[in-house]
Parts: sequence; C-alpha cells; structure tokens
Amino acid sequence: MSSELAFVMPDDSCLDELAYGVRYDPVRDPRTRRNARSITGELISVRDSVCHVFESLGEMRTAIILDVSHDVAGFRTQPERMHLDDGGTYTPDVQIWWRDGRVTYREVKPDEKLIEKPDLDGRVDPIRRACAERSADFEIVTDRWYSDPVRLRNANLLRHAFRRSRADDLAAVADLLSRRGALPLSEVPRESGLGPAGHYAALALAAARRCHVDLGMAIGFDTMMRLA
Repeated sequence: MSSELAFVMPDDSCLDELAYGVRYDPVRDPRTRRNARSITGELISVRDSVCHVFESLGEMRTAIILDVSHDVAGFRTQPERMHLDDGGTYTPDVQIWWRDGRVTYREVKPDEKLIEKPDLDGRVDPIRRACAERSADFEIVTDRWYSDPVRLRNANLLRHAFRRSRADDLAAVADLLSRRGALPLSEVPRESGLGPAGHYAALALAAARRCHVDLGMAIGFDTMMRLA
C-alpha cells in the first residue's frame, strides 16, 4: 500500500466537525436569540451558485437543507408577492420545485409562533387558494423539521464536503460507484485511491444529487453510497 493511502480511519466525530466547523462559544450567540428576525443574510447554493436570501434562523436552515435534498429540483426564497382573494397580500418564504414535478410554496414558522397563530391570522385558506391557482401546494414547516439535529447536521456535512472536493475527485468516485455499485463510505478512500479526499468526494456527489442519501438518517462511515 502506498504511503498516501496509509491513513487512520477516523470515527464519525470528524464528520461532525466537517458539518459544523470548529466550534467555539461567541460572546453573544445570535443562534439562541428568540427574535425570529434577528438573523438575516444570504446563502450561496452549492448546486447552482444561486444566492438565496433569508431573514430568520428558520429560513436559513430551511435553505441549507433544501440545497442538498435529493428530491428537490430547485427552490427560491421570497419568490413572489401573492394577491389574495380577501384583498390582502402574502409573500411565501420559499417556493420549491420537486423532482417529481410538484410545486410547493412554504411558510417557515417557529413552533411557538404557529401555536399563537395556527391559521396565520386567518390567511391560510386564501393562501391555499392562491397557491392552487398556480397549480401548487402550500405547507407550513416548523423548527421540528428545520432544526432537527440529524437533518441539519447531514445537510451541513454535504455542503461542506462539496466545497472541499475537486471535480476530478468527484468524477473518480462516480466512476468507481458505477463499476462497483453501492459501497460503504469507509471503503471509498481505499477503493478510489484518493485517500481521505474520497470521503469528501462521495459526500459531494450526494450534495450534487448524484448519490442518494436519506437526510433523516445520520450519515456515518457505514452509510452506503450508490449512484442515484
């Protein structure tokens, strides 16, 4: 075995570090502030380099997850202002195009806010009708979905792996999986000849939707990687 391939197999904790980065405790942590509008910014998609805006922690996490979801063909944040049949207007947080052809407009709302106003101040029905006119569904997701620790960790992991990977490495791992079929993530570095870079390339293929992984199941070195 060449010296480049003689590496120690890390445990799953290194995937956590890749997903979340090196952790530290800031003096003031905006992630724990209760004001839903306290976090605004932009998120650059790894799949198509589109810049998505967000104006809350929930919207940011939703964009992170959708960006690497295998079932999502594309999405836009703050996509349009709908004129409702009750005379009001509504701007969805996200519009999602699914790979099966469906379209969904999504409202992102913390649980506590939805409990206070479960019908969005009486606007749910007019919003649903406006979405139906566009041949689309309407749904509300809460922090039970976008703050699920497994789902969020997996999405961060795939995005970060994509940014660390080279196109040549992705091509090599894709060729390997096309020839060998499914392989556990732990076997990809040795079988591809890439060493640890093989880990990142395999996960990057999942971020690019060329491999299918379940974001609801914790990704580890025993996760089976197969081309979609």
